Amino acid sequence: MSPVGTIFGVILAVLAGAFVLAAVIFLFGTIFSLTLKVLKNIFTFIGATVTDTLRFVGAVLAALIFAPLVVLAIVVGRWSRSKHLAKAFSLECHSAIRCLYRLFIGNPARLLGLSKALEGVEQRVPDAMAAAPTSDKPNKKRVGVFDGYTIVGSLKGGGSGGKLYIAEPNEIKQAVFAKRSIDVDQVVIKVFSLHDGSSMPQIVRESRALDAARKLGLVLEHELTAERFFYVMRYVPGESLSAVTKRMHSLSPREGLDDTQLKYTIGYADDLLTILDTYHRSGLWHKDVKPDNIIIDGKHGDAKAHLVDFGLVTPLRSAMTLTTHGTEYFRDPELVRQALRGVKVHQIDGSKFDVYAAGAVLYSMVENSFPAHSGLSQITKRCPDSLRWIVRRAMAEYDRRYPSSAAMLADLRVVMLASDPFSVKPADLPSVKLGDNIDPEPIPEPMPIYGAAPSQRVGSPVPSKPVNDGRRVARPKVNLVGWWSGKYAVAGKPHVQHAPPAQKNKGFVVDDAPSFDPRIVPVDQRKSAKDQVRDARKRAQSMRHRANTRRKTGAYKNSPGVGVVFAGLLGLAVLFGGVVVVGALLTAESVFGTPNTPMPPMFPSTPSQQVVQVPADLPRVDAQMLLVFQYAGSMDPKTYAALSQGLEILDDHGVDVFGDLTRVATQDDIELLADYRNAIGANPSDSDEFIIRSGQWVSGNPAADAVMVLTVDPETNEPKMILVGENFHTIQRLDENTVPTVLGLLAKNGLAAIPD
Repeated sequence: MSPVGTIFGVILAVLAGAFVLAAVIFLFGTIFSLTLKVLKNIFTFIGATVTDTLRFVGAVLAALIFAPLVVLAIVVGRWSRSKHLAKAFSLECHSAIRCLYRLFIGNPARLLGLSKALEGVEQRVPDAMAAAPTSDKPNKKRVGVFDGYTIVGSLKGGGSGGKLYIAEPNEIKQAVFAKRSIDVDQVVIKVFSLHDGSSMPQIVRESRALDAARKLGLVLEHELTAERFFYVMRYVPGESLSAVTKRMHSLSPREGLDDTQLKYTIGYADDLLTILDTYHRSGLWHKDVKPDNIIIDGKHGDAKAHLVDFGLVTPLRSAMTLTTHGTEYFRDPELVRQALRGVKVHQIDGSKFDVYAAGAVLYSMVENSFPAHSGLSQITKRCPDSLRWIVRRAMAEYDRRYPSSAAMLADLRVVMLASDPFSVKPADLPSVKLGDNIDPEPIPEPMPIYGAAPSQRVGSPVPSKPVNDGRRVARPKVNLVGWWSGKYAVAGKPHVQHAPPAQKNKGFVVDDAPSFDPRIVPVDQRKSAKDQVRDARKRAQSMRHRANTRRKTGAYKNSPGVGVVFAGLLGLAVLFGGVVVVGALLTAESVFGTPNTPMPPMFPSTPSQQVVQVPADLPRVDAQMLLVFQYAGSMDPKTYAALSQGLEILDDHGVDVFGDLTRVATQDDIELLADYRNAIGANPSDSDEFIIRSGQWVSGNPAADAVMVLTVDPETNEPKMILVGENFHTIQRLDENTVPTVLGLLAKNGLAAIPD
């Protein structure tokens, strides 16, 4: 063999040996790695099994201890104590069920490497169950009824302890909203009741936020009594951003969001910052921005984000002391430090705390995890460098973060409008090149994320992105001229001083007349009363049809799939707590009342006996009187009988009573009721402002000489009557003296009938 052939053979032999050696090393390395992984899974399985077994035994022992304590508390009549112990017993039963699930399903699946197959059962199913609404009908004994609304569903309550109900307004409410240029089919009623577990500090905190929230039309109306407080908001159908974020990551690879889901994420952040910019330009601070308070309405490219829950909305110039209310992970640590120092709200810039929360929300969407505080929130998943820089600056220290939501939105718009977000570098962002005092770029047509411009949906507090010829454009700058009056001016346009309409001043001193509301349609552009009532009736008929459809299709029923998955595990729990749970439920029903307990009818049948005695010397008058019913709850039959006979006596003596409590309300009645309710606004009936505004309304409406309001005294809980005319008013109990009082006041103030 030649030397060349020998050398070539040696080289081939060396290469073959190296290849064999590498293959052996790789094979043994793989086998060793798999062996270590199997051993790790085995030891993890053994450790988890032992731990869950011990936890199961501990939960069973604790449940067995709590069970007799619950029974003993019930026997001795300690109802609050029994409720607390029953809740602890329930938690121990749930803990035992979870241990059984891990012992027989979860741990064996992880041993076999099937943990990903259980993500839906272990994460999405519990989240859906936790977010499921409670009872669709409020307990009338603890919460009461909502006049003018029909409850059609419920939502999961938030951390503030309030109950949320979906409702449909009746024709009169629809007419009231129509006069304020509000078109809404369904609303959400958030109620806090002392009888339903809410505390007075919660009620006071929520009620303080309403005056600020009403500036943007976020709250449609509200009511505060001695027992409860509730307010009405627009209903935004959809899912919370938390659920949408988990679904987006389930549709993306393990490295992070794909291009499509990343575009949706940037679009949701754009919607959020646009809404926050509107809040801040109006002098308001939301204070509770988090994924659970962001509702995604729509699907895929047409989806839109809405910011809800206004319980903590605060004026930026408020003189109140700063509080730490909010949600952990999305609350700036600097807020806590400033609150502990006793700083006032107007001494800091609250909009920067909303900017921090917006950055935390954007982080949670990209990372699918809770953000750490400030600079500790490092994004590890697939994300453009520019977007990572935006999140980092939004969550930076107070003096180094974005000065406003508009500055953050300007940077985000550049990434959003780029054909390739990954090509945008931090140096290309407007805040780096030009500074922070710039406006966001308008979104041109065609829109890269949403496709065609979406229509304005019911539920948005304000049009977050004005639509003009199908294009989404930037919001104009609004400068607040007067903090107390709420007057504002649009940048580039002269400020016009709007004065309230002239009122006849007959005995009333108007110190704070209703300020001009730019949302109200001018009188010459409003529909006639007949057209408004016809439209309201069409909407009511449509809502009834949808409600019937939901009942037939079971739209408010919970899915039975969860019960099938856990049926076997729940059966084991019955072995330990069935008897005690049944006893606790029966006791709770007897103590707290059955949810569907029948209440006295609002309008009982015609009384068979004479309740009101008619004095012989009652004067005759010639008067038109609007009757307004603001009675919380149901009126008892005896009171209603006296009221019915009193109205008949008034009619016999020349008083033409119209409005509420009539069997068939006319179109004019609905028109005047809506006009009156808008005139008095949200002022409670026991306030001086209520009397002043009622008198102003009577002075400006020739169709009514007086208005009678039937309500309940918040201190004595007894029915009372408020009678207001142009230059007189009276407040008294609803009793046998009501009719003589009404006729006497009407006759005394120039409304006596002229004898024939």
